[in-house]
Amino acid sequence: MRVIAGTAKGRRLYCPKGLGIRPARDRVKESLFSILGEFVVGCNVLDLFAGTGAIGIEALSRGARSCLFVENDATAAAYIRKNLAVAGLEPRGEILRTNAFRSLPHLVRKGVCFDLAFVDPPYKIVEEDEDRKRLLQLLEGLAGRGIMKPPGIVVIEYRPKRAEIPDRIGGFIRFDERGYDATHLGFWHLGEKEEKDA
Repeated sequence: MRVIAGTAKGRRLYCPKGLGIRPARDRVKESLFSILGEFVVGCNVLDLFAGTGAIGIEALSRGARSCLFVENDATAAAYIRKNLAVAGLEPRGEILRTNAFRSLPHLVRKGVCFDLAFVDPPYKIVEEDEDRKRLLQLLEGLAGRGIMKPPGIVVIEYRPKRAEIPDRIGGFIRFDERGYDATHLGFWHLGEKEEKDA
């Protein structure tokens, strides 16, 4: 696992074994950041279910202003810290040790508005009805509580054959989707209510 582009290009990142973490494949990362393009530069990024932090670190390497990594597992959080150091990006990365589903009050208290959010939960969270409902409520909260600022892009990785995610999630509207074998990346942005009926 490595950083693909930017100031930390080529740096090898650490990934623990046995934690059920699913690192993003290089092909998926390349496509993701190709779609986002220059939007990443200067962004405040939120990395939910951060795992090893590889996606958020890639964003920092490509010019994001900051990244808040939300990760509940202590071992994974330690690897994020280690990977930020390896990439030389520690000053722009912060780790919030909490369950992503309970993160909204923390994010509101921090008073930070994010431009871009990556959501890459374990597949079972997207695929089990109750967990998917909680995930959608979390995303609605990001839009409804002022945590994301327009155009407020959210990227979700999931397996569409096993789970459907609606085109509209609270204030978010899907604007793109790309497939890579069994994995899809969905892209949503904050939009006006009228866009739904346009």
